[in-house]
Amino acid sequence: MNYKVTAADDEPVIEILPWARAINMATHHANILLFATSIDEQRRQQFDFVGPIAETRIQLYARMDDDFTPADLSQAAAAGNIAIYRHSPAQRLLRDIADERLLISGFPQYSARQLLHKRVRYWCQAEIAVKGVLRQLDQPLTAVRPVLELAHLRLYLAFSSGTDPARVKAWHKALVALQLSGEFDALYFEWFGVKPSLPEAEVLWHSH
Repeated sequence: MNYKVTAADDEPVIEILPWARAINMATHHANILLFATSIDEQRRQQFDFVGPIAETRIQLYARMDDDFTPADLSQAAAAGNIAIYRHSPAQRLLRDIADERLLISGFPQYSARQLLHKRVRYWCQAEIAVKGVLRQLDQPLTAVRPVLELAHLRLYLAFSSGTDPARVKAWHKALVALQLSGEFDALYFEWFGVKPSLPEAEVLWHSH
């Protein structure tokens, strides 16, 4: 999701965009908040981060009727194609897999549909998003099963370069207040069905 912050923050514009387009916008314009993203070295030079706000595992998913469980990523790639969405953490994790083994789309819903329609063997996705993606496709969580964990990540709010530091600090202050009040934990459980085990949120300013 791409969250575009207005000057006063009183009427924010929220846009759901392909991740590649959202990243491109945030790279070239100030006052844009990406929700939510993992951190890598390149992003540390481009964004200020507030969080963490969530944690998740990146996993390969198979259809529930597929009883083969690969021992590692190379075995999975040998067994069939893998669906991912462009510029996702999954794409970086699969950078050593041959291009012809990857089916890259703009949205995770498209990738999930490829799996459900048996056009690929696996779908690579952050665990935290799987239930919501399947719900949008009118599919139960039992339609797929995780077969291989690739990484464990923490997710953050990412503010584009040029955003007023006072605004970043205000978001940080509001997030810490939610955590201390217990409301953050309650919302997290409501959305994801588990209690968070996250440290108190901090600001990670971009490196130069």
